[in-house]
Amino acid sequence: MDARTQQMLSAPPLPLLARMAAPSTLAFFIQGSVSLAEVWFIGQLGELSLAAIALAFPLLMLIQTLSGGAMGGAVAASIARALGAGDVAKAERLVWHALALALAGAAVLLALFLFGGKAFLRFLGGAGEVLAQSHTYAMLLLA
Repeated sequence: MDARTQQMLSAPPLPLLARMAAPSTLAFFIQGSVSLAEVWFIGQLGELSLAAIALAFPLLMLIQTLSGGAMGGAVAASIARALGAGDVAKAERLVWHALALALAGAAVLLALFLFGGKAFLRFLGGAGEVLAQSHTYAMLLLA
């Protein structure tokens, strides 16, 4: 057994968990800070812009949960398994597969939005200038 595995099996649990959770915690803090800064900046543009981003918010959440949770989690787990097995070549191939999945997923979401995006935003309650700004924001987001 290598030293790292031995440390994971014998280290005190609380410091070990804190050390393992630190990178994810930092990433979530940065992501939350960026989201907060974005909303603050858009709020400075006015109520219409804030309403437009609120209308497009479900699309933003869909993108984030698919990339970070569903697909991102599966890709990260696959690469971790390959690296854990010592198969670096497989892990490198999986990175290319992950990039292909990301591009395909982005293209599918964009195509779906181009097909029915305005109707979806209307269904959520968008009208007039709010709908126009929300559609523009969503197009930039999905592109």
